[in-house]
Amino acid sequence: MLSYITQTFRHFVSCSADYIAKAISYPDDSKDPFEAGDLVEVREVVEYVKTPKLTTQKRPRAKAISSGKYAKNKGEKVPDWRRRIIPKYNEIKNRNLNPESKYYTTARINDFIKEIEKIEAESNQD
Repeated sequence: MLSYITQTFRHFVSCSADYIAKAISYPDDSKDPFEAGDLVEVREVVEYVKTPKLTTQKRPRAKAISSGKYAKNKGEKVPDWRRRIIPKYNEIKNRNLNPESKYYTTARINDFIKEIEKIEAESNQD
């Protein structure tokens, strides 16, 4: 067993010595390895761009129309207001919008109300 270990160690040392000797003799120090093509250099270019300062401004919240018969009544909840306005809009515009949908925000309902009031104003003038 001891002889096997000794032979393996001698073989390892001789192989590694040969490998090291070849590795040392291989490079020619007079040439640049990048120019010779032995090594490829990859460079990363990082560019910084100035960005404008971000401000956290809140958009003005859409207010419910306070005048007229389609206004949101005091104490009335927004879903109840939707249930009152959207069916009227559906009737006038021949649409089928769901009054229970949360998609119809105050700003959108304000647009509905403006259209309703415009149509009613036109029909009253005739």
